[in-house]
Amino acid sequence: MENISAEEELKNMIIEDLGIRMDFSDVFSCLKSGARYELMDGQGKGEEAAKKAIEKALKDFANLKDAKSIIMNFELHPDYPMLELANAVEIVHDGVDEEVEVLWGTSPVKLFDIDLVKVYVVVVL
Repeated sequence: MENISAEEELKNMIIEDLGIRMDFSDVFSCLKSGARYELMDGQGKGEEAAKKAIEKALKDFANLKDAKSIIMNFELHPDYPMLELANAVEIVHDGVDEEVEVLWGTSPVKLFDIDLVKVYVVVVL
């Protein structure tokens, strides 16, 4: 995957005008909730591509229980099944305390195969 700075990905999560966008005030609130953040990325292909992408992104992250908030942006084909995406996001919700805010959005990429998903995850600590 291409190298992208955390700041660049956060900007993309907010200002792109397609897909499910996140509100700037929500993103700002999440970032303010911690002292630092880590940016990870992952890619999945095939059945349960979104789940695979999240698992790859978080594979080297020691403990989601340390998170204050989590921000995710998925790049995927516009026709990717939303139920499959929601099930993948639920994995993250299940791995954190109830108080942890989990924001997510999508950026549709028509050139992607329908079974390809990339995810950028910002974990605020």
